[in-house]
Amino acid sequence: MPAASLDPLKRSTELSPHDAEVAIAYAHALDKHGNSSAALAALDECVAAGGDEVRLICARAFLLGSRLKYELAEAELRRAAKLRADDPEVQVQTGVLACRRARWRDAVEPLQKAASQRADDPLAHFYLGEALNHVDNLAAALAAYDRASRLDPSNWRAFKGVGIVLDRLGRPADAAVAYRSMREAQGR
Repeated sequence: MPAASLDPLKRSTELSPHDAEVAIAYAHALDKHGNSSAALAALDECVAAGGDEVRLICARAFLLGSRLKYELAEAELRRAAKLRADDPEVQVQTGVLACRRARWRDAVEPLQKAASQRADDPLAHFYLGEALNHVDNLAAALAAYDRASRLDPSNWRAFKGVGIVLDRLGRPADAAVAYRSMREAQGR
């Protein structure tokens, strides 16, 4: 993504400084350009303008976690939980961070809550599949990965998860179908 492609997103944040969706999109674009400090600043500016503080704090936690700044990400999630502990976004990000830290058992409960509250959230279902697979709840992991792949057919990792679980269940022919779907989702 060329730097010039950031200009429309930046302009959108200027026109709607309190719009959390716009700020999050801009922050993710900045982060992809390697400017994580500007990404975090964009989220902070939106909070200051009256944007959805919990969503923005969760976005900060996601960015920090993706940069392996786990303690800072956990602090952000604690801050968000004080504001709205049962918010599905707080639950998703808590589970995602636990997965990133390979704390699979800790990830299951918040991701189950999030997936039940947001049945159409592919991220919640994918990470729930990851956590359940690692705690050897294979039937539930398969269902979660399958749901994630149906919600987001471009998520090749969800298809890979389906394949891995099917292999673990001793169903190699079905796993092969999932792996072909994975390659198709990757554009191969």
